Amino acid sequence: MKRLILDIIKKYFPVVFVKYRYFKVFGKKLNLKNPTGFNEKILWLTLFWQDQRIVQCADKYGLRQYVIGCLGSDNIMPRLYGVYEKVDDVRWEQFPKKFVIKCTHGCKYNILCENKEKLDINKAKNALATWMNTEYGPSTYEPQYYAMKHRIIL
Repeated sequence: MKRLILDIIKKYFPVVFVKYRYFKVFGKKLNLKNPTGFNEKILWLTLFWQDQRIVQCADKYGLRQYVIGCLGSDNIMPRLYGVYEKVDDVRWEQFPKKFVIKCTHGCKYNILCENKEKLDINKAKNALATWMNTEYGPSTYEPQYYAMKHRIIL
């Protein structure tokens, strides 16, 4: 029942939901009239500043493309080994010994591999499949995630 109530509040009263969530996480009231801390300012932007660049720059692959577009080069970016739209498209045998693979449309959807020989590929595939079928934004009221294309990058 509590989950249903929170979902309704989130949908129809996003400011109330964000204030509630902030209090649960930080133990203090959220100041949206005069935000001073980093998290307060980020939440103010989330609620009141709408710009398509937010979606592009929150997307891990989209941010890469944005930076390349601004600089005209990918010299400062980490090496990109692949971009995939399906878990079954991932070619694990082509990966280097050490790598990071992540989904582009959420937070904490990462696999850090220090040694490919020790990686449980089936476990990694299951995690990626779960993440690829998860809508990240609605659970946290981060609308920038709603419009993102789900992809996997290496």
